[in-house]
Amino acid sequence: MKDTLPNFAGKIVSLSTGSENALELESPVFRKMGRRMFVVGQVPSGATTDNWAAGLPCAIAWEAVTDYLVFDTPKQFQKLMLPSKTGKEKRSTTGGTVRR
Repeated sequence: MKDTLPNFAGKIVSLSTGSENALELESPVFRKMGRRMFVVGQVPSGATTDNWAAGLPCAIAWEAVTDYLVFDTPKQFQKLMLPSKTGKEKRSTTGGTVRR
């Protein structure tokens, strides 16, 4: 079976490395740098406190990623993720609590 990389075009993706922190990227793409594969994108609005990093380029090594969430639109990202960043809970459409 051939390994394929996911297509995140037009999406916002929250990538986790297993620590408590996650990295959100807008429309990330895969880029090989040296011998390593990276996920490269821009920090979306609302991903950092006071939006200090919004629009900045950012990358994470794909081998470091333990799990990820895909948001279809910036509006969905804002609705589901921002309450968790402020410490408030938000109910997901599947009935579970959305938290990081």
